[in-house]
Amino acid sequence: MIGGGRLAAKSAITGHASSGGATAIGDGVELAHNTLQPLGGFAHKAMIVFTDGHETDAKYISDVAGFINERVFAIGLGTSQQLNPAALSALARGTGGYLLMTDNLGSNDLLRLHKYFLQILAGVTNAAIVIDPESAELPGQEHRIPFQLTEADFRSDVILLSPAPWAFDFALETPDGDLIGEADASVIPGMSFIAGDQVHSFRMTLPVPVGNGAREGTWHAVLRVEEGNYKEYLTMLRRKEQFQFQQVLAHGVPYIVNVQAHSNLRMHVDVLQASLAPGATVTLRARLTVYDQPLLGSGGVAVEITRPDATTGTLHLAEIETGVFEADFQASLPGIYRLLFRGSGKTLRGQPFTREELRTAPVWARGDDPPPSGHDDPRDRDRDRQLCHLVECLLREESLARFFEQHGLDRQAIERCIRRFCAAGGPTPESSIDPAKTAVAAGEIGDLFSQPGARDLVARLAELVERDRR
Repeated sequence: MIGGGRLAAKSAITGHASSGGATAIGDGVELAHNTLQPLGGFAHKAMIVFTDGHETDAKYISDVAGFINERVFAIGLGTSQQLNPAALSALARGTGGYLLMTDNLGSNDLLRLHKYFLQILAGVTNAAIVIDPESAELPGQEHRIPFQLTEADFRSDVILLSPAPWAFDFALETPDGDLIGEADASVIPGMSFIAGDQVHSFRMTLPVPVGNGAREGTWHAVLRVEEGNYKEYLTMLRRKEQFQFQQVLAHGVPYIVNVQAHSNLRMHVDVLQASLAPGATVTLRARLTVYDQPLLGSGGVAVEITRPDATTGTLHLAEIETGVFEADFQASLPGIYRLLFRGSGKTLRGQPFTREELRTAPVWARGDDPPPSGHDDPRDRDRDRQLCHLVECLLREESLARFFEQHGLDRQAIERCIRRFCAAGGPTPESSIDPAKTAVAAGEIGDLFSQPGARDLVARLAELVERDRR
């Protein structure tokens, strides 16, 4: 999470030029595919798509989905109504990746977005998530978060994610009770401590050479909030984030502890939907494997379901064959269902284990309508270009400027709306304008204006268009 690759990625994001409102998801996916295709020496390749899902420019997801042969992970930022879940799901389905959707995000929900990134980071690096709890802590408290590592785990990352990770005294406790602090990690072979802006983490190769050697058993992440750091964080929030200030004052500094294991013991999950409309049946499926073979013996999987109305329930999956668990539920409410899979049991040597995976399932009205492609864009790009050219031309008319003034219309506000609308494509050259199409477009211009006098304005525009045609 820290290193040359991360720094290069941050520099690329910082230096990226704005697209002016255009969202060419298909082009971005194609560029990523073409960049990854010639690279050799990697067992796995993956791309991450982070988008609001509004496809407005050039190639669409459906135009490029057929040639993607890398794992694709997608994060949709918004609600199912705002996004295009069908297209995003189709992009990730069958690649070994998956789609996560955030639903509405407030200032207090940013940790959820970070949690999604950690989930996908584990998927990209073939790590298993052991636990992923979230909480908050006040000074004077000590939180001890237990997690199980087994003989099948050969490396582990214990990640503290928080808006202020520096406010915590963060340590690990081995199964034998040995305490490993931040400074200790730098002198223990095969172990390191990494500090980032919002992430602190221990990385360790197992077994850790402490005491008799620490590997399988119950470990603890130990957290304490220092009084001075807590007051410093409150001071920072008081200046700019009053809502968060009140939350931290009442409950403490928020955090997530995400434990990942590179392991031969895995939980593979699938969320299957035959329909994306309300009332759809959602099938939840999980497989527990060790060394790529079905796990024998004790093991089980339960899924905590958070519905769109924030109510929750737990569904226990039935073991339909060795190591394979399945159950389904009906998604009656429109919106995004958050699905937290929790697997647990014992290894062949009798060591307890846990595994977690987070998924989402969207349903919405008209969810089964086919997603658009670059060939059947319902916005009709040619019409939009003609419309943009028409309006930009008409706004230069002096008589129209006087009309704006007489009717109390804000010309600058209208121009701003038009610029946003036309950002995706822009006007076509004047030589290519079809007068018949611009005449039709004038009748549609009213959709752009919501101010008083819009109907009179449309009539005036139609007169000007007719005059140009003559």
